[in-house]
Amino acid sequence: MSKAIFGIEALDKMISDALRFPSLVVVAGHPGAGKTTLASSICYANALKNLKCLYLSFQEDKEKLFKNMKNLGIDLEYTEKRGTLIFIKFPVVLSIDSLMNELSKLITSFNPRIVIVDSINVLLASVDKDEVKRAWLQNYFYELSKQVSGVVVLVSELPFGEERLQLGAIEFIADAILILKHRIEDGKLVRIMEIRKIRGAPVTLAEIPFVITPRSGLKAHLPLILEEIPEEGEPITNPCKILDTAIGRLQKGHTMHILYPVGARPPEAFIVPISYALINRAKILLISFRASPKTLRTTIIKSFETTGFKEEYIEKFLDEYAIFKSFNPFALSSSELISQLIEVIDNTNPDVVVLHAFDIFAIAYRPRHFPVIYNVINYLKSKNILTIILSIKANENIILSLIRLSDAIIVFKFKYRNGKLVKTVHMWKRERNPYIVSEAELKNCIEDLINITLKQTQQY
Repeated sequence: MSKAIFGIEALDKMISDALRFPSLVVVAGHPGAGKTTLASSICYANALKNLKCLYLSFQEDKEKLFKNMKNLGIDLEYTEKRGTLIFIKFPVVLSIDSLMNELSKLITSFNPRIVIVDSINVLLASVDKDEVKRAWLQNYFYELSKQVSGVVVLVSELPFGEERLQLGAIEFIADAILILKHRIEDGKLVRIMEIRKIRGAPVTLAEIPFVITPRSGLKAHLPLILEEIPEEGEPITNPCKILDTAIGRLQKGHTMHILYPVGARPPEAFIVPISYALINRAKILLISFRASPKTLRTTIIKSFETTGFKEEYIEKFLDEYAIFKSFNPFALSSSELISQLIEVIDNTNPDVVVLHAFDIFAIAYRPRHFPVIYNVINYLKSKNILTIILSIKANENIILSLIRLSDAIIVFKFKYRNGKLVKTVHMWKRERNPYIVSEAELKNCIEDLINITLKQTQQY
């Protein structure tokens, strides 16, 4: 092996060069930022691969650390029993000469490839007034990575409010510097890893969002960044003739936006996307930002029932082709939600994705997160997924932004005519003139949808 691993999928994909052999890595951050968790993850992941890890601590109690890490899915006790991990807690009162002597003996006898020092601040403080010994100590750890032909990780504390490291020459000789930060955003805790330095590797991404969760430990989120706009895929069959006339053929990777008034969602808002999946025998993933999976499924069935469609037929299709998922966008940071959203999409591999109540998603993350929404849409396009957004006509700025991302738009409107509430549908697509669907055409379209759906479901 030419490098160690983080044991964290996103980091191993994005910044694996930070752990090339030999390397001196600084992991710094404020108290509670996740430094010890990251250091333990590196130690544990490599110990599992029989790369021995020596964990030196000046503050953490072994039992407490092992217990806390096990709650995060990092079983240091297991690797210790396997003989690939040694945890040593040195007393702070030990002289620097005695400490270095003990450390050298451990290095020789145990022969580790990974060395964790938690934290380097304690050691540096002990030689604060001795510039010669401080310089020697800094050089010792740099040379140690070469001696073990592996990785030395120095954990460093940053005082609250400080962004600047105060490690002297270590900052210059370190091969990689990772700064862990956390802040409050809309009442939610947001964790960020700043990639300040990786020697010999181009750093194109300055920050990586991450979370720390029970059983999963530290999990980083791969930002959605597509350098090029993806091309559309093959044409998709429309479920009724009026859609051919109004918007023409959609393609895989296209985005359709269905809009309806507040409190007046017509049944066709759900019938149209389900029919696209049905006519094309496509797997459909329905994600709601307002309703539970059970409620969403029931709503779809009732929407079809309003047209006289039998419940048993649509249930057969949903059982075989539909996947339901819901998220509360106000409970997660944008990076957490996007990561979970992408994970669901990658795991289910759908042909059609319906984003229900997407206006709530957009409101939760506000205009400053529009690039996130833009990248989500392009990610779906890159996977040749037909994306259908359902939202109310509420916040004009949000709606205009979403419309700009759409290839086809369907807008349901209601107005009184001769004392009667009349439904009208406006449809248009890029490079085509808008089309107003008459009541008769809408009725014929629904009949087409029912007939096609009936034929398809009877085959199941």
